[in-house]
Amino acid sequence: MDQISPHALDRLIPPPSTEVCRRVARCRSCQIRPRALFGPLSLPELDEVAPQVPDSTTPPGTVLYSAGERPEAVFILRHGLVKLEQYLPNGTCRIVRLMRPGAVLALETLVSGECDHTAVVVNRADVCRVPLPVVRTVMDKQPSLFPEMLRHWHQLVRQADDWLTHFSLGGVRQRVARFLLSMGGDEIGQTDASVVELPSRDDLGAILGTTKETVSRMVAEFRRDGLLVNLDPHRVRVDRVRLEVIAYADSETP
Repeated sequence: MDQISPHALDRLIPPPSTEVCRRVARCRSCQIRPRALFGPLSLPELDEVAPQVPDSTTPPGTVLYSAGERPEAVFILRHGLVKLEQYLPNGTCRIVRLMRPGAVLALETLVSGECDHTAVVVNRADVCRVPLPVVRTVMDKQPSLFPEMLRHWHQLVRQADDWLTHFSLGGVRQRVARFLLSMGGDEIGQTDASVVELPSRDDLGAILGTTKETVSRMVAEFRRDGLLVNLDPHRVRVDRVRLEVIAYADSETP
């Protein structure tokens, strides 16, 4: 992706008028806008911002940014799933968060300038890249953006707490059940909380802090017991009532 310095915005060549119209129409019709960063903006204010925000559709495995990089932008996820990774000194990868539609990625760059995680696309994702100068300009002109920014920060803190509580404690069976329960019904227009997008076994192991072989055995066991049924290569339907019994049992050997 293009790298935009903090002082380069005024020197950018404006996109062609057809592209400007496309970006304005994109933002006006965006389904996740009410819960994304620019939700408080009026349509005229949004029309001013939209031409300065490029977007892209990225395939699985694409690295949006790496830990320590300075992308000079935040990223709004409109569709798909993005994992945030951190690495231990021995090279072990741990997925510390899954970002879903409406999420704002790399918010920390507004404070430190550097990204805390490596962001990798899990499935095809539609992403808008908002240059930091645009964010700062809008914040200066529109005070209502500050509560929205705080709301997104609060969501990140709560998600970090939830992951620590639900995915680090208890046995693997409990943690897999909790993960499946946490993933239901998040896509725009997806109201059926029993439909879950199942990540790869490698990713699920990196989320739960165990091996892919262990989670593979657990997923296979859940499937045999009728707790989940395949809908397509990436989605399953889960029995939420029975999973809740497993997830919140009093105790289980890790």
